[in-house]
Amino acid sequence: MVENRTTPRLMVAWHSAFRLPSQRIVHAKISNISVSGLQFLCGENLQLNQKYQMQMYVPDINGGTSTTLVPCFFECMYVILSGKDYRIGGKFSGFSPEHKTLITRWSEKSTRPAS
Repeated sequence: MVENRTTPRLMVAWHSAFRLPSQRIVHAKISNISVSGLQFLCGENLQLNQKYQMQMYVPDINGGTSTTLVPCFFECMYVILSGKDYRIGGKFSGFSPEHKTLITRWSEKSTRPAS
């Protein structure tokens, strides 16, 4: 498989939710993120090139117990059946400036050496 990513991914285990065109809410578990995109596991087969409303529960960057609810948009770029779930990846957009900074800080952890 050829890797087309331009930015490194950080492995995570975050909860998220998506609004389908039918307005139904679907929950998913994010497995990795970067500055521009993410991958998650979900029980629904999303449509390629479709844009979805999304919200992520992003943990405190400093290891605290709080989380930040981050609303954004997700554009589906690939869908792979993986067991009973779908592994879905794509690009996200539409962050507020504060949330963009939070996601950028998290994704930068993938480029830092382990301490």
